[in-house]
Amino acid sequence: MEKYAEVIVDIPSQAVDRPFHYLVPPALEPNLQPGHRVIVPFGARKLVGYVMGIVDKSPVDEVKPILKILDEEPLLTREMVDLALWLAQHTYSRLVDVLRCLLPPGIHIKSEKYVEIAPEYGTRCINELKERAPKQEAVLRYLKEAGGEALWDDILDAAECGAAVINALAEKGYVTIKYRWTSPAVKKKRVQVCRLNVSTGDAAAWVEANRRKAPKQAEVISCLMVMEKPCTASNLAAKAGTTLGTVRALEEKGLIKRYWQEVYRDPYGEGAAASKPLTPNPAQRNALEEIKEALDRESPDVFLLRGVTGSGKTEVYLQAIGRVLELGKQAIVLVPEISLTPQTVRRFKARFGDRVAVLHSALSAGERFDEWRRIRSGDADIVVGARSAVFAPFTRLGLIVIDEEHEQSYKQEEMPRYHAKDVALWRASRHRAVVVLGSATPAVESTYLAETGAYRQLLLPERIETRPLPPVEIVDMRVELKRGNRTILSGRLREAIGQRLQKREQMIILLNRRGYATCVLCRECGHVLQCKNCRVTLTYHEPDKSVRCHYCGWQMPLPRLCPECRSQLLRRFGVGTQRVEEVLVREFPGARILRMDMDTTRRKGSHRAILTTFEQGKADILLGTQMIAKGLDFPSVTLVGVITADTALNIPDFRAGERTFQLLTQVAGRAG
Repeated sequence: MEKYAEVIVDIPSQAVDRPFHYLVPPALEPNLQPGHRVIVPFGARKLVGYVMGIVDKSPVDEVKPILKILDEEPLLTREMVDLALWLAQHTYSRLVDVLRCLLPPGIHIKSEKYVEIAPEYGTRCINELKERAPKQEAVLRYLKEAGGEALWDDILDAAECGAAVINALAEKGYVTIKYRWTSPAVKKKRVQVCRLNVSTGDAAAWVEANRRKAPKQAEVISCLMVMEKPCTASNLAAKAGTTLGTVRALEEKGLIKRYWQEVYRDPYGEGAAASKPLTPNPAQRNALEEIKEALDRESPDVFLLRGVTGSGKTEVYLQAIGRVLELGKQAIVLVPEISLTPQTVRRFKARFGDRVAVLHSALSAGERFDEWRRIRSGDADIVVGARSAVFAPFTRLGLIVIDEEHEQSYKQEEMPRYHAKDVALWRASRHRAVVVLGSATPAVESTYLAETGAYRQLLLPERIETRPLPPVEIVDMRVELKRGNRTILSGRLREAIGQRLQKREQMIILLNRRGYATCVLCRECGHVLQCKNCRVTLTYHEPDKSVRCHYCGWQMPLPRLCPECRSQLLRRFGVGTQRVEEVLVREFPGARILRMDMDTTRRKGSHRAILTTFEQGKADILLGTQMIAKGLDFPSVTLVGVITADTALNIPDFRAGERTFQLLTQVAGRAG
């Protein structure tokens, strides 16, 4: 009986966002499964498609065959295929956009349309076309100069012609239109490693015999004998305190052999000191007992772990995951900000070692690909990451933790506009897994669901070791203004910063607005500089004297004249983190200040570098936007200052009050 595959073609268009039926050739039938990527004919083209299902009947009579299976194993599990179908319907998204979201970037391939000139048509034939068909002549001449072939779109641009010109040449036999496939942007990484080419006994005897006349070579062999894992030649030479020449000499003697080995790219390669479970306090013990009981029963319960800042929620997560691993299952831990990931990963790796994988957008494409492969192969049982880590391809999922569950960053703004919490609940239901939502300031809807019994509420009402919560002072800047203080720092905050600097304690200063000035306004006509693309007010940035749109990224140099009235009275208003940094440097010239916002964390590894510097006590003040307000733990921080704390209340959002409360409560919890 013939089989048919339901295939989604890899075209981001609503017009083709539905399954197309293709015949499964007998040669492919034993291997083809839902989740496979395939090559299929689609009109005149050949495209990549995703197999969503295999059926016995086709709704159409004339069905084209699948041409090729691209991967040995399906990239998508049956669960991921079903998740894609649900998520596309749930978010009103194109199915192909959802499928791309489930896979690591760099793994995708696409077809390239290109044109090849027939070898028998030389310069003479091209010249003959010059007068009667100049456009065709231009295409052939471009192809000749390009070496005989060129991409379709490049030809259209270079020859300034339409598709009809190339099609006419193809009909005459002058050119051939072809398709080829681009290689994935990421590939498996391979390195040359060294191993002994003789038995351990022979190696030991050689070392003993040559220790005096060839001490460096003997040291290299000794190092190889005790190494548990293969080592590259350069690392081996470094460990032995010698050069690559020594390693090559041993290779020539036949004592060492070099060979290629596949390795994973490790985004957090440095080791973490091992940690053991801490003794839980009564509230933690109660929470753990309820979570473990649900895990043992395989009951898909949802827990709201509501604990004040510093109450030990992370230790609850760690010990709950310990039980998950005992049960032979796997766990996902979501954090709201990439900036939280290094500190969180360090804690989890200290407890669980190499069983932890990391997934977030700040990793390179190669690192994400390798972490994804570790998860697929079962080498990792725990995933820590931001929103997209909820799609980790686990097959034995037992627990999903969403830390700081109230954070809006769990909702994706681009298509598909999914919420990580919704995906987590769907997957937990599928696997009969437990979900733990942790927060000191849970979302209003989560609180409601806990109070009405849909979620099970667990409380951690006190900080660990019963440490007190920090006192909060509110300073009315209107009173400060009446006293003659026209700066952005209140007298009380300025005094507190000075005291902490004298005591060599650390502090965090929050202003949830990056840049230098929040707007540029003309005092003559009142015109405000806006983005030409989206009409958002432009923010002034001092380092390069530019104005930028924080929505789409468009920027331009700060104009000297008002674009409306040509006045020179352009003035900067509002305050951003760059300006606060300038004020702090001026007021406290000896202070070591780190600024952490989108402008200072664009480069790979910058989050980790800034936080590590601060954690090691190499800076006194960490100044930043909301990314410094969540979940970070710095024992030496004894002061938190929030500048213009009430401005977020004026944002036209029905959640403005809720989010302001959450932000202020969270950042206050960083102290003490």
